[in-house]
Amino acid sequence: MIEDGYAQFIDRTDSPPFIEELSRLAVNIKGLTNAPGKHGQLSLQGVIGTTGAVELKGEVAPLGESLFVDLEGELRDFAIPTTNPYTNRLLAWTAKDGRLATKVHFRIDGDKLDVKSEIVVGRLDVVQAGEGDEARKRIGLPLGLIIALMKDIRGEIRVNVPVSGSLSAPEFSLSEAIWTAVRDVIVNVLTAPFQLIGRLFTKDDKIEGISIDPVRFEPGSGIITPAMDQQLRRVADFLRNSPFVRLALSPVVSAADITSLKTQEVTARIQRLQREQKLADLATAAGRLFRQRFPDQAMPKSVEDIVVALREVEPTPEESGRALASRRLEVTREALIKTAGIEANRLQPTEAPAPLGAGGEGRMEFSIIP
Repeated sequence: MIEDGYAQFIDRTDSPPFIEELSRLAVNIKGLTNAPGKHGQLSLQGVIGTTGAVELKGEVAPLGESLFVDLEGELRDFAIPTTNPYTNRLLAWTAKDGRLATKVHFRIDGDKLDVKSEIVVGRLDVVQAGEGDEARKRIGLPLGLIIALMKDIRGEIRVNVPVSGSLSAPEFSLSEAIWTAVRDVIVNVLTAPFQLIGRLFTKDDKIEGISIDPVRFEPGSGIITPAMDQQLRRVADFLRNSPFVRLALSPVVSAADITSLKTQEVTARIQRLQREQKLADLATAAGRLFRQRFPDQAMPKSVEDIVVALREVEPTPEESGRALASRRLEVTREALIKTAGIEANRLQPTEAPAPLGAGGEGRMEFSIIP
């Protein structure tokens, strides 16, 4: 029964699981009328489960020619796992833990909907429960990764989600309006930090990919340059501000690295021949090595040209290439762990090493682990 005054509802039969936990719900309604321009007053208080509490108050006019609702409310300490039957069906994810608090202002004036909400989610821990992932479909990233990226240093997610639209518009869908608002908020929140370390790629308002700028090395080198040290500092800042994110590290040995390693090997062989045969200078040793390898070819004019000729027939230095990749991985991890203070378990080397001789510069690539 709804009339002026107070009503209490305890009947929870045939209700969804999390609604079944809604008890001790008190509703106070005053002044309901169909008189033009007159609004009734509504207030609601209730308990959800053992810790959750909900409050709602404002003005309503459901009986007039034009619907009017203007309510402000607050939900505190709502246990998110109680909604698992629905999140599993709708999102293919369930929550192992998590608490939700939100302040909302909900307004309908005729057919105009305007909702503003401040949402705080704490201790959220989710697992994928099915093959589908509505969040990936709607936003572009798996829900688990979105949550990890959105959490702050306190482990909380804090967002403002506005929803608006015309209820009478043929194309209006409340579900679509909510997903659009959530997607816009997530893209806006994530764009800023990735602008510092790389780029967030979007298409049709969805996230297509995340790119973190690599740390680049001079050919054949495992030394981090001052410019690349700055990039590592930015990556470290990102990880500190996103403490639930892990990175995969992939060292890449490029074609330029292979050329440099071959040059180093040929040069070392010339120097070794000079020492072993006690030759007067490096040019004599280079000429002798060239003649051994190319007995019928004309002698190049300089040591540099000899090195180039010998390098061209040098096999790919598999062992030194792998050693270079390991060196780059080691110095990168050391810079992030020992210097920047990032936890070692958040930096995972990729299991399969990249093929030697890749295009571009020698580098350390980063990717976010889902």
